[in-house]
Amino acid sequence: MLLSATRKQPIPLENYDVKQPLYAYKNQPSSESIDALLKLYKQYESIRVLSRKVKELLDEKSAITNAFKKKLIPKITKSQYKENIIRVSEVDNEIRDIKENLAKYAVSISEIVNREVSELKSKKDSLLRERSKTEIRLSRIRSDLAQNKHIKSKTFSTLIKFFPDIRQDKISEVEEFHSKIAKILKAELSETERELAETLDEIDSSIRELDATLSLTFSKIDKPEIIIDRVHELADTKSAASAEIRYFESDDRVDDELKGARNDLAAEKIRILKFVENIINNKTRQYVSKVYSEERRSPVLELSQNSYVFTAVEDTGTGKAYQLGA
Repeated sequence: MLLSATRKQPIPLENYDVKQPLYAYKNQPSSESIDALLKLYKQYESIRVLSRKVKELLDEKSAITNAFKKKLIPKITKSQYKENIIRVSEVDNEIRDIKENLAKYAVSISEIVNREVSELKSKKDSLLRERSKTEIRLSRIRSDLAQNKHIKSKTFSTLIKFFPDIRQDKISEVEEFHSKIAKILKAELSETERELAETLDEIDSSIRELDATLSLTFSKIDKPEIIIDRVHELADTKSAASAEIRYFESDDRVDDELKGARNDLAAEKIRILKFVENIINNKTRQYVSKVYSEERRSPVLELSQNSYVFTAVEDTGTGKAYQLGA
């Protein structure tokens, strides 16, 4: 039997294991019996509130994680987040510059075009450098393939002429070995040639696209709508970067809040467990002193978040132990 916190009526138990006195029934989870004890002493409300907060944050974290996994929202790294912060600042500055100098841009549209051309030119220069490197590698590979010949028996004809005693079967083995190596090397070189040729085609395609964009950009020099197009492009860039920043910060915020909420819950539960533990142990101490003597050591209950230990010290028999639990 376990006395209630109000000391009105004992609570009947289906459990008679004196080492596990908090169990309402056999094999009850320790965390469940501890929660029941805290509710009995009316100390569970703050834990309930904090637990609900943790659950809400876990649900929010799960929703964000699932959205990332299903690619409903973009997931970026810390470095990409910092780059977006810089990019948004640059876009804001350029839009502000356009607003402040609209009259100047209306007269000299080429300034906006020059910005776009500079960006495109930089990309094209990078592609051209990459194309040059790839083309050199491809040329070397094709040269190696053209010169990749294995040793044939006729190569040794002069050697046999001057050294008739040499074993011709050994010459055949050498020829076979070199033939196999040559086939392996040729296969690897052919695969590399194919990959480099594909890369070169992709680079050429990208260069053609840039050239077309450059031509289109130059054609707009005398068209005022270039200003509107540029502002629209900047707005789209800012919108995409701002959304990625917002999702990253939301995920980061939930992680921080979840960590804090879990720490708060753990600290509050430890505090309450210690409070209830002291009440029970002090009251047990009073009963033992009253029934036996003050020198008699009393049983001790130690509570933790998911388990507990009940120690009946100086127990002289089963009957005594059951008396303490009665």
